[in-house]
Amino acid sequence: MKKLILFLAIILVVIGGVLLGVSIKKSINGAQKELITKEYELNDAFDTIDVDLNTADLEILTSPDGVNRVVCKEYEDIHNEVTVKDNKLVIKSVDDRKFYNRIFSFRVFNQQVIIYLNETSFKSLQVENETGDIKVNKAFTFETVKIKASTGSVILDGNVLGEVNILVSTGDIYLDDNTVGSLQAKTSTGAIKLNNVNVLGDIKTKTSTGKTRVSGKSE
Repeated sequence: MKKLILFLAIILVVIGGVLLGVSIKKSINGAQKELITKEYELNDAFDTIDVDLNTADLEILTSPDGVNRVVCKEYEDIHNEVTVKDNKLVIKSVDDRKFYNRIFSFRVFNQQVIIYLNETSFKSLQVENETGDIKVNKAFTFETVKIKASTGSVILDGNVLGEVNILVSTGDIYLDDNTVGSLQAKTSTGAIKLNNVNVLGDIKTKTSTGKTRVSGKSE
């Protein structure tokens, strides 16, 4: 009886090893996948932007042709949903990979999301990103901005009438030549750099490993 149990245990270990090897091979093949480009034209009006990404660089730019659109460089199984509803633009990452592919999957290319906007004034911008840089062009004005990122730098050049709240675990925070109502900026590992920033209200900055550098105007 003991020999039979031992034999069955060995078979299960072998089967498990084969399945693990197959999943790792699939993941290695997945790492060789190239990014595909998808474009979403935004026909409905919105005044709020809400972005929730997994692993992608995000950039908000003015539209060169007057058309609002979102351009995504993404994988087939890690893609983005883009919708406009109730005056809100929502961009959300969707991960369709199997659980074992998520464990062993390594992608070579970094995804990218670019928002091209014809309008330049919005009520709010809210961004959450696991891994990737976030850049906001200086042409834009928001009433409030809230950004949270695990790994990546945040570059905010646009003006904000009210509160700016930026929280980064690993990465730098940059504000350059703009005006904000109030500022809360915190990074655990990284620097905070404020260059010629006009802060009308309170400033609260904190960095565990790094420096805070302020140059130019600040009230």
